[in-house]
Amino acid sequence: MNKSIIFSFFILSFFYSCDKDNAFDNGATVAISGSITKTNGINVYLSKALNSTDEYYYNRVDSIFLINDAKIALHDINGELVKLKFDGKGVYSYKDTLWKPIENKEYKIVAEIPNYGKIESEWVLFPNKAVLIDISHKFKTITIETGQVFLSADMEILIDSADKSDYYQLEYKVFDENKQKVESLFPLYSKLTEKESFDCGATYVYNGVIFTRNCLKSNIFYNLVGLKGYIPQGNNLILTDVDSMAVSLNTVSESYHKYRSNIARQDLIDERFQEIPPSYTNIKNGIGIFYAVNEGDKTFTIKP
Repeated sequence: MNKSIIFSFFILSFFYSCDKDNAFDNGATVAISGSITKTNGINVYLSKALNSTDEYYYNRVDSIFLINDAKIALHDINGELVKLKFDGKGVYSYKDTLWKPIENKEYKIVAEIPNYGKIESEWVLFPNKAVLIDISHKFKTITIETGQVFLSADMEILIDSADKSDYYQLEYKVFDENKQKVESLFPLYSKLTEKESFDCGATYVYNGVIFTRNCLKSNIFYNLVGLKGYIPQGNNLILTDVDSMAVSLNTVSESYHKYRSNIARQDLIDERFQEIPPSYTNIKNGIGIFYAVNEGDKTFTIKP
């Protein structure tokens, strides 16, 4: 999983209840977005949230909201493990090729923030790697309401019986004929009914789908042939044809599944008639999310 998965378009909007002894002079609290992976190490983004519905995001234009003077460390059960360094624009990280998080071990982030105090996450279990055997696929032609014809790839995930993971992420990357990565215009889609999708916690994100093991045998299809995407070139985006898709299976922490599922449920609510429920957070004395992703080591290329 690359860094853009961790941060890009990673918008958090929280209705929060936090310790009011920890707040800036204007009443703002701290919002945190943090992750731990084997590929990209530890990445944490800190920002001020002015009120209970404040939104914050990576590279926020208003620099006054960024927190650039915190001291952040990763802890395990024995205490402080590593210190994160400041990268700029509210981002802190730790990357060391000689250090990797250990599977089935718990970690948490602890931050000391001037004029605010301490903020920390709940313990997050780094999941075991998925024991993936195969992602099988077959193609069929579909016609959508506009009359456009697409070739869809029906995918089925096959894992070893020894795999005991609870939360998964089916992740895809799209490429053009020159094997250059393309920003896709379409997400993955599922043939699950709305109830089936809800029962197994399937939540669709821009680069895949997050779900519980109850969804493992579900066929998921993706509009492939005829699909267009964008390739960044300098400050421009060039429209190009999609040639293939690489699919892998990750395991994720319970915190990430809860966070994404909560956002999906909020998106379904009509604010005119229903009150939006509190957003999921696993941060103490602040708001936000700290989660873990264990990337799969098998990638399957799907191409007609």
